[in-house]
Amino acid sequence: MHGTVQLRYRGLDERLPVPWAYHDEPRLGDLAKKAAALGVQLEVVLGVAPDLADPWARAERLWVKSDGRAWQYWLVTDLGAEVDRTYVQRARLVVVVH
Repeated sequence: MHGTVQLRYRGLDERLPVPWAYHDEPRLGDLAKKAAALGVQLEVVLGVAPDLADPWARAERLWVKSDGRAWQYWLVTDLGAEVDRTYVQRARLVVVVH
């Protein structure tokens, strides 16, 4: 999702590049940019790694907000609370069918 692995231990909170993150795979930023352009939400799994048997069981929907000047984005709930994107474990676009 991020192209890195997050290492948290005591006072350490680092992101390190990993060899299994390929450059042609969509990252969270790519998905967020597409969601903002289409005006759709992202469905995300936050926190600890999801259960492999049902990886989307804890999914929730978030909006992508941008300031419009540079590509800075925020993930927010329906109530407007910002969500730390470093906690996103999985993400996909929400498909809207009319």
